[in-house]
Amino acid sequence: AIPGKYVIEMEINGKVYSKPFVVGIDPRWEIPESDLIKQFETANIVIDMIEESQDKLSEMRNITSQIRTYIELTKGKDFHNTIKNSGNEIISKIKVIEENLYQSKIETSQDEINYARKWTNHITHLYDRITTDNQAPNDGMMNRLDELRNDYKKFIEPYNTIISKDLKEFTNSLSENGI
Repeated sequence: AIPGKYVIEMEINGKVYSKPFVVGIDPRWEIPESDLIKQFETANIVIDMIEESQDKLSEMRNITSQIRTYIELTKGKDFHNTIKNSGNEIISKIKVIEENLYQSKIETSQDEINYARKWTNHITHLYDRITTDNQAPNDGMMNRLDELRNDYKKFIEPYNTIISKDLKEFTNSLSENGI
């Protein structure tokens, strides 16, 4: 939060309690409030990007799971191979996008050396840099934000096509076959 006066409210059993408080600048920092405001605003842009990407990843995993379920449910039906092939093609396309966004192989800190960093790693590192420094984001940080925003758009545009075209065709195929 940027320095200022705030009020916190809590509702407990239908009763609202409020308490005013003040957020101040860390006295060890010599930073203009305008720099803190820019830092706060930029950090919130990054937070929004991270949250959107996590929502999309969750959605991708949910869609993939549902497609696998439909493939399994159609086993033994004369149209199974059509559903299976169409579904697996969508899953493959989604997997490519997911792999560009998220490094799923990292389990320990040592793994960060062994596996390439992905978009999520880069955007969270940028967030850390923006919020750790006691200064407004510098030009390098802002340029990196633009790069990551453009990369995200490149990864998500094909996903939007999958949703609007491929997934629609898949669900139509299911409907046509009474599923």
